[in-house]
Amino acid sequence: MIYGHEKFKLDTSTHKVYNKHGEEVVGISGHAYKLLELICSRYPEGVNLDDINICFDLAGAKDYTDDYIRNLKSKIKAVLNDDIVQYKHQVYTIAGKIISYEKEPENMDYPRMSSGAEIKPSISRRQINKKHILIGAIVVLVIVGTIFVFSSQIVKNKLSGIEMPVDDMILIPAGEFIMGSTEKEIQQALEWCKKYEGNYCLSEDYYVEYPSRKESIDDFLIDKKEISNDDYNKFIQATKRQAPNSRYINDPNFNGLTQPVVGVTWNDAVAYCAWVEKRLPTEFEWEKAARGINGRIWPWGSTWDPKLANHGTGGIPGLDDVDGFLYTSPVGATSDISPYGVMNMAGNVFEWVDGTFSPYSGNDKYDHGEYKFNAHVYRGGSYYSSMADLRVAERSYAQPEDTDEATGFRCVKNR
Repeated sequence: MIYGHEKFKLDTSTHKVYNKHGEEVVGISGHAYKLLELICSRYPEGVNLDDINICFDLAGAKDYTDDYIRNLKSKIKAVLNDDIVQYKHQVYTIAGKIISYEKEPENMDYPRMSSGAEIKPSISRRQINKKHILIGAIVVLVIVGTIFVFSSQIVKNKLSGIEMPVDDMILIPAGEFIMGSTEKEIQQALEWCKKYEGNYCLSEDYYVEYPSRKESIDDFLIDKKEISNDDYNKFIQATKRQAPNSRYINDPNFNGLTQPVVGVTWNDAVAYCAWVEKRLPTEFEWEKAARGINGRIWPWGSTWDPKLANHGTGGIPGLDDVDGFLYTSPVGATSDISPYGVMNMAGNVFEWVDGTFSPYSGNDKYDHGEYKFNAHVYRGGSYYSSMADLRVAERSYAQPEDTDEATGFRCVKNR
């Protein structure tokens, strides 16, 4: 089913939301998406808190409060730049008119999508397993083929004279380090968040860092700086891959050659790293490179210093220039340097990493509503994040096809 509104469009078959310009929006996923879909499906009557709890958790194991739903309402408002979800007389409704239809009309400018409203026949577990095996085999072949293509491309680039990005990497030694956060550290982070962001702070977003424990990994090399627009432009020139979202590459706040590339999907980041014969870092690798071995809160230590990293105040829009930059800074321009000399791992832009959003091993106490949506992880905070979200243990999530003006990446490779 597709729900159309003057400010957005929601497609239940793909679980995606588009703005009034037909561009896929970032940030409406998980419970925020489910809330918007539920209210659209009940237009014009709306839904109450009991309806929402049944939708979110049919088993009744959790009891979601109006405060939690208002946070989701605020998130939707921030992403769509309009107060779409209304709350009156204990009922949540949509402001404006909703039109529902099974198929995309021929004259729509939005991407064509098929309806997901039909009831699917039941499928046996054996059929599912066969399907998954086939899909898995196809994915493996695609990955192997991609690596071969990009490896071949590097040779072609050298022969054709295409300039490759500067290979400036830092060795991270093998061994143990402290990863994650204790409950006490998480509570402290929540207090910092509420100081700056108030109702935008959700405790479940911080308990995904639990538990704190020792991990051990092999040595590896990591890019000293985030990937810049100049680096990514060379990749586009060499591979003819589609450029990032034009909204960002045409914005003077983000398109300087030395600024970090933004508006890239997780798949774009994977493809770039393969092109330079590298890969995205795992969460383990990223966190060790950022904090060292002894559990620092920020790359430089455990005492907050607002002048060291490019940060904001959190929330929407959350901008400040106390660190000298209102938006993204040139890569490597700030002093948030890790124990190993890696730069910009607190603030400037979030960074895609290799891994899906799931609980850490040993976390048998805290759940998160997004775990089941196969989101991918990004780390490190951004130019608008507060001190709470610049902590190196902080974890964020988005769908792999999502893009925004605050997410970039860097690469690693085995030694």
